[in-house]
Amino acid sequence: MASDSQEAALSMHSFSDELSSMPVSFQVLKLKNSLFVWIGNSDNKCLSDLNLAMVVPPEEITSVRLMGNLLTPSSVLTKRLCKKLGKPVYLSYNLPQNDNMLLEIVNKRLNKEIENNLDKFK
Repeated sequence: MASDSQEAALSMHSFSDELSSMPVSFQVLKLKNSLFVWIGNSDNKCLSDLNLAMVVPPEEITSVRLMGNLLTPSSVLTKRLCKKLGKPVYLSYNLPQNDNMLLEIVNKRLNKEIENNLDKFK
């Protein structure tokens, strides 16, 4: 059993918003040394896309698609989060992949949440 001075190895943070006339849900699973972020529509919970980004020596960020279409822009969002948070990030982006405007709106909303709740991400 963990004491009060030890941080939990696993915690979850959820939030949602109306973005570009679409309800978007975010679920953040903070692991001991990494982060899993699921982004999608709460009416259609699926896992059709999965990327991993991590820092590799010498301070370069690389990403790999673990699941989904190879020609999707969500790897950019995964790399941005990895760079910002300084830890490996798994990201599942389950919204229209061909809507770059929505992707940028989602990125801004996610960054706002990180600024307001950094402890949920770091």
